[in-house]
Amino acid sequence: MPLPAVPPGTNAYDTVPDIRHDYLVRGKSPELVLGQKDSYGVLYWWEDLDGWWSTPPMDTPITALGNADRSVGGQRFPRKEKQITIHGVCHFNHPDDGFAARERLVRYWDSPNDPFDLVVEEPNPKRMTVRSSGPIEAPWDITQRSFAFQIPLVALDPFKYSLIRAVNATSPSQPGSYTRTYIRTYPMTYVAEAEGSGLISVVNAGNADTYPTMLVQGAVPPGWRIVNYTTDETLTVATRVNAGQTLQLDMKSHNASFSNATISVQAGGDWIRLVPGENIIKFVTPSEAPDALLTVISYDAYK
Repeated sequence: MPLPAVPPGTNAYDTVPDIRHDYLVRGKSPELVLGQKDSYGVLYWWEDLDGWWSTPPMDTPITALGNADRSVGGQRFPRKEKQITIHGVCHFNHPDDGFAARERLVRYWDSPNDPFDLVVEEPNPKRMTVRSSGPIEAPWDITQRSFAFQIPLVALDPFKYSLIRAVNATSPSQPGSYTRTYIRTYPMTYVAEAEGSGLISVVNAGNADTYPTMLVQGAVPPGWRIVNYTTDETLTVATRVNAGQTLQLDMKSHNASFSNATISVQAGGDWIRLVPGENIIKFVTPSEAPDALLTVISYDAYK
């Protein structure tokens, strides 16, 4: 990117204008943000985020084996990791500053073994967890007051997530049926007595499924369940949660933990996902649990 003309009266050693990109791009360190000048007066200007706005690629179809006799088959198309390449130009005040500017770029953006959140502050800011997928391309022989660079990144999870965390909570419902109407009709309806009884509405404003973290606070007797009526998914857990305990369920990794210590839970059914739009979640206990609480923590997801 060619720089604007140097304003009249500007010192020869301060030729980089104090300009800011429309969208800032943040990495693992606040010391070097792409799209604005850093504390050394060096401007790291991104020109293209190749792959950021593209839909995640599809993987090779996998044929399910089905039953033991392989009589049940099917295909699914999982998403592949997403490759992102940041193309940019670095501008600095004096040719002698180029080598140090290059070193800082590598220090703050090269992370082959240290995943970090790549944040793009577009009108609806989003983040992806990425790591380096190759060397940062920048010249060693820097004789001018600018150089081009490329930062190759890979996101194993190819979806983008909102920066805003949504938190919804509900106490459990009274023991009883799921309160869904039968014969099942579409759109699905629910009887009025279920309103406010263990039910919460969780909205995923994105365009891709997102997997929440759920916190279950005791005391909760074994046999409780979490239901997503929107997707018809039910997770039934035979693990007791005592008073004062909080069980954390990571619906994405299928992990459960008490006080950040991973445990093995006796669970059956489906790990709950949130589809785009409104999701009706219900917390059901086999007997009365007045002190129990379900908290759903989620982020909108985007392709």
